[in-house]
Amino acid sequence: MTTVVEQTPEELRAWRARLLAEVRMTEDELAERAENYQLTAEESAVWNTLQGIEYLSGAGD
Repeated sequence: MTTVVEQTPEELRAWRARLLAEVRMTEDELAERAENYQLTAEESAVWNTLQGIEYLSGAGD
């Protein structure tokens, strides 16, 4: 059985902000490090989660 979690846009923004605070970076800084293959394991997990949130929320359209 699949579990579906629904979150409001405000909740997603707050989640993104918490993730970025955990790695003490802006999204641009994290993206630059990802582009240069310089992410730690924790940063990589945050980057992948941010990309997933963006994809699922349709922000990448």
